[in-house]
Amino acid sequence: SRLLPYTYSLAWQAHSSGLPTMRPLVLNFPKDPNVWDLATEYLWGDDLLVAPVTRRGATHWTVYLPDGVWHDFWTHQAYRGPGGVTVAAPLDTLPLFVRAGALLPLGPVMQYDGELVADELTLLVYPHGLASFSLYDDDGETNAYLDGAYAVTEFTCTADAAGCVCRVSPPQGDASISPADRSYLFQIYAPLPPREVRIEDADAATVGASAWWHDGTFLFVRVAGHPASARVVW
Repeated sequence: SRLLPYTYSLAWQAHSSGLPTMRPLVLNFPKDPNVWDLATEYLWGDDLLVAPVTRRGATHWTVYLPDGVWHDFWTHQAYRGPGGVTVAAPLDTLPLFVRAGALLPLGPVMQYDGELVADELTLLVYPHGLASFSLYDDDGETNAYLDGAYAVTEFTCTADAAGCVCRVSPPQGDASISPADRSYLFQIYAPLPPREVRIEDADAATVGASAWWHDGTFLFVRVAGHPASARVVW
């Protein structure tokens, strides 16, 4: 699954803080009475809302969205909560929503951890205020993390009406765990192309016009190493 870097980091959160990876909506939205007894949906971390289809033969599914803006993971359409929405639910598509202000690390398509080395991570961003995520890395095989053999890398994206600034901070912890030559591809939701993109990264060879492109829905900006940053002007 491409969500393995996100999910692996959630497992580290669960280990270090006790927060579950699978969370009832009431945990994040305790003031919303509509979610106090809602058991048909859940949050995967803070940023993904999952609404499993539980009725045989259903082709559409009604989902309750709490306060905020939520993007359909598959179509990218934005919905504003609180309130219910009905979305298509074919057999092969799980209703899944991303919170505006989320930053999700995504890896390549894999069937199991260690199938291939992820030398580039995609950072999916739905800009809204401050988005951040702490990526956890270890060797993926041993218990060496118990002796400090792990690293945590902070990603942020600060957005306003004028643009956004996306940053990769230097990893904290065991420097040998997080590859120094790893590249990062910011995939920023942006229906309109930017006026300007300025890139500063640890590998000067990546700086230039070829380091970013726009496909009509997303702006893609590639940076290398850490620290690195990209400033986008709308």
